[in-house]
Order: sequence, then structure tokens, then C-alpha cells
Amino acid sequence: MTATTGAPDPLAAAEERWQRIEDQLVAVGHQMRTDSDAAIASMDVCLARLEAIREALRTSFAQVEQDIAAQSGAGAAHHTAGY
Repeated sequence: MTATTGAPDPLAAAEERWQRIEDQLVAVGHQMRTDSDAAIASMDVCLARLEAIREALRTSFAQVEQDIAAQSGAGAAHHTAGY
């Protein structure tokens, strides 16, 4: 309030509004950092799972190729053994 009129001081009211806005911006920034960190951590977990699946598929594929090669070799030896 102003000392002469008893009316609210417009400058003080504006400063209070700006302070609330600044405080809210700080809170929003903190929340964004927290949410971003959580999202990145979640993506890291997903990427690790995908890497494990990729490695398991690569290993399985290599085993299937070996099995096919072994069967092809055994089949060829079986067919030529009688001749």
C-alpha cells in the first residue's frame, strides 16, 4: 500500500507477480530436468534390452547356420557313401 493514499502499491504488486513467475519458471525447469532424466534412463534400459535381444538373435542365427551346414555336410556324405 502507498503511504499517502492507502491504495495497493502497483510497483510492489508487479514485483510480487514477477517473483511468482520466476519461482514458477524455476519449478518448471526443475521438473523438466527430472522428467528428462527419467525418460533418458528409461530409454537406456530399453536400448540395453534391445542390444541383449540383438545379441541373442545373432547367436541363434549363427547356431542355425552351423546346424544347416552340419546337416548339409552329413547329407552329402550319406548320399556319396553308397557310390
